[in-house]
Amino acid sequence: MSEPKNTAEKPKVTRHRSPAYPAVNLQESIDKVGIVFQADKRAYTSSEAILSHLGFKGSGGSSRRIVSAMRQYGLLEEDAGRYRVTEEAFKIIHLSEESPDRWALIRKAALTPPIIGRLLEFFDNELPSDATLKEHLIIQEKFNPDSVDLFIRVLRETLNFAKIPSIEYNALNEMRTTPQTPFQPEPDPVRRNEIVTRTLNSTLGAQLQTLGVPVHPGKKLFPFYLSKDQEATLYVPALLTQKEYDQLKKQIENSLAVMEATIISDEE
Repeated sequence: MSEPKNTAEKPKVTRHRSPAYPAVNLQESIDKVGIVFQADKRAYTSSEAILSHLGFKGSGGSSRRIVSAMRQYGLLEEDAGRYRVTEEAFKIIHLSEESPDRWALIRKAALTPPIIGRLLEFFDNELPSDATLKEHLIIQEKFNPDSVDLFIRVLRETLNFAKIPSIEYNALNEMRTTPQTPFQPEPDPVRRNEIVTRTLNSTLGAQLQTLGVPVHPGKKLFPFYLSKDQEATLYVPALLTQKEYDQLKKQIENSLAVMEATIISDEE
């Protein structure tokens, strides 16, 4: 007699999914969205058509991750399951490589994926070593261990491409001994309530908020990319009262007026 078949259903194996993350770096995503624009301009199209433009014959997981990455960087927008190139991506594609506006958009795109924003906030804009970052991603962000190395590489490539200085990784950092910062007592409650944690409320302020990174206790460095070969730097206290903030804003505006009359060259 034959043995009766076991008709019991096998338990389904649930795959450990990582949180949403771009699996392709920003530079590659910009290159690919440029190809999509050449084919369809800013018309809505299907993901299958996008993958076809990019040379993919199928629509498997690895190819779809490219579309997902372009969406997470804000280069593609979706409506009812169809996609088109965003206004920001259009500008990045067409502005000169030396345009400050283009680099501002690139830096904005680099910081658009929520996972990148969470990491920079948690680590105070200074990414740690790969080992520490990997541990945090697996334990705190619930990453699948099989995905974490890919994301770390994409993360560092993206932030380096976007020219965000404090994020640029140097493997030598892991070999250096960092001196301990002396203990700094927190300000008293009255002083803490006076602190205004905002930057200049203007277009300039938006750039400061995006680019601001601590360089040493009590100070923040704000880099401005004027062209491919020129940049300017502004140092300000990390904490400001409302009165100090208003005074800073006023003096910056006055300095810009003086600058226009004295140091601007007619040469492009």
